[in-house]
Amino acid sequence: NDKTVFRTGYGLTLNATPWARALRGDNDYPVTIAATFTNAQGEQYQPYGTLAQGIPILRGPDQSSGRVALDRSAAVYTPEIDNVDRGKVHTWNVAFERRLPFDTSVDVAYVGAIGRGGYAALDVNAPQTLGVGEAGRPYFSLGRRLAINSWGARLKTEYNSLQIALNKPFTHGLLFKGACTLSKAMNESDNDGRATLSYNTPSELHRNWAPAGFDRRHNFQLGFAYALPWQSQGSYENIAKAIIGDWQINGVFAAFSGTPFTVTASGTQLNTPNNMQTADQVGDFNILGNIGAAGRWFDTAAFAQPTGVRFGDTGRNQFYGPGAYNLDLSVFRMFPLGGSRRLELRLEAGNVLNHAVYGNPNGGLTSGTFGQITGINGNYPERQGRLGLRFTF
Repeated sequence: NDKTVFRTGYGLTLNATPWARALRGDNDYPVTIAATFTNAQGEQYQPYGTLAQGIPILRGPDQSSGRVALDRSAAVYTPEIDNVDRGKVHTWNVAFERRLPFDTSVDVAYVGAIGRGGYAALDVNAPQTLGVGEAGRPYFSLGRRLAINSWGARLKTEYNSLQIALNKPFTHGLLFKGACTLSKAMNESDNDGRATLSYNTPSELHRNWAPAGFDRRHNFQLGFAYALPWQSQGSYENIAKAIIGDWQINGVFAAFSGTPFTVTASGTQLNTPNNMQTADQVGDFNILGNIGAAGRWFDTAAFAQPTGVRFGDTGRNQFYGPGAYNLDLSVFRMFPLGGSRRLELRLEAGNVLNHAVYGNPNGGLTSGTFGQITGINGNYPERQGRLGLRFTF
């Protein structure tokens, strides 16, 4: 009927990541050759030479044959033959919307997406066997101890969510748009294009598949605008109405759960370069809630260093940091100046409650601040105010 709508949709998008992002010059040997010059005494803050001597000439490789041997100390990204076609992102949704009293509507939707063939580099010079160190690299016998990043279409991603929205257009002086999302995002790397993997040994590639670093399971957002009842029609009848008239309050409130982090450990015993070592979990993951110098945010006794040639039993992005809330608020006052002209005074404040939104705790088992939160989320700084005037005509 005219109060109920059912919608569904599907979309197919090709990966639009530009090649230039991943294959830019700093990894294009011998097109780009980087060199560091240190003075003979090895002193960091002393000059290498004089201006008269100038910068030493860089001697590039002989390119006359059309084939250049890879310098053993040069970083490299190599596109994979027959594996650079653009990947695909499939998106879909199924939604039910119902009109409610008081000019409001509710929308309930399932929204999903999968991506296949995202661009990333795999170190094909990573050890093929655990515990053998640099000697396990396939090209170690040729003197190559650095990564050989073979770049191609290999990443997969998944997103599934339940989204509930409650909306009201601007009627009777009030507007609001609210949305609550329950979701889960999975991937193998948080980047696409200039991306590398946490695990590169062939037998361990499955460990890359984990919650995305930006995954938030719960997210509530509410935006609103409220024009106070005392609105003029271009003039004021008395002083009282001139004082209390033409005010508007606007805001955006957000409440959300935390993003994931990894509890890492020393990789010395594992001795498998270009693979991330994680901690063993030996107890319950209990949140203590301390911030900064007050102590640990979670109980660090729940984790231990793995022993022997094996990976820890925890995974990438297994644990979640603190959630938070934030309120941005503004107050507008409009002064009619006749006709279509008006002057608007605006007082705006981000994070008006000055509530701290903390970053994730330190997940490094060997760090002196393991388990501590030592910073805030840079997307939500301390309270910031702004005063402005707007003239429209």
